[in-house]
Amino acid sequence: YLNLTDRERRSYEPAVPAGVRPLRVAFFGGSVTFGVGQRDDHTIASEFARAAEAAGVPVEVHNYGLYGWVAWQEYEYFERLLAAGERYDLAVFYDGLNDVAVQQSDYSVDPTHGGSQIMRHFSGEIHDRYYQAPGLFDGIVDLARAYRRNSGVAHVVDRLTRRAGEMPSWMRTDPVEPSAATAAALDVLARSHAAIADLGSRHDVPVRFVIQPQRSGWDPAILDGLPTDTIDGTPVY
Repeated sequence: YLNLTDRERRSYEPAVPAGVRPLRVAFFGGSVTFGVGQRDDHTIASEFARAAEAAGVPVEVHNYGLYGWVAWQEYEYFERLLAAGERYDLAVFYDGLNDVAVQQSDYSVDPTHGGSQIMRHFSGEIHDRYYQAPGLFDGIVDLARAYRRNSGVAHVVDRLTRRAGEMPSWMRTDPVEPSAATAAALDVLARSHAAIADLGSRHDVPVRFVIQPQRSGWDPAILDGLPTDTIDGTPVY
């Protein structure tokens, strides 16, 4: 089973002796932190709690990972939790894969996130539909769009005329040079780390950053360009 509250995924809860305050540890990250395909009691946060329990260290862990998230989104959620009065003895940010991958589909020198191009498409469509004066042929265009969305024949034609592996037009983005995507990812990641560290410092919460390993390994250019405060998680993979 997968159990969620309105804030986090449930984690393994070690037994804590009466009268002892456990150390509160928060985990932020993407799908790996969340534990896609894994049971509640065996996510990274839960296994950390088990290891701490075996070492005699009372902890209370919180899994704030969410599928597809990048470090900047985690910074914003960290800020929201602290503003709501939450306090932690340690916050761990487990990132890298999404931060690099998002630049290949949503290239931006400023913080972005997976799927942002879809949101831009829909916001543009809403603007065109509701905030512009109607033209002479708008009614006909709207009728054609409605037919295309709802017609099985139109869907079949779209599928047949689309090249293999090609995304729908509203999901496509302009190509970007790999070196530019890497540079943007590293820059945004460094800025995210700085913002997170500053936020943690202002609330007396120590933070740690871990780069998510890959089975195929990271490009040395990425590892060499990571913020100096990043721990390489590859040796424990």
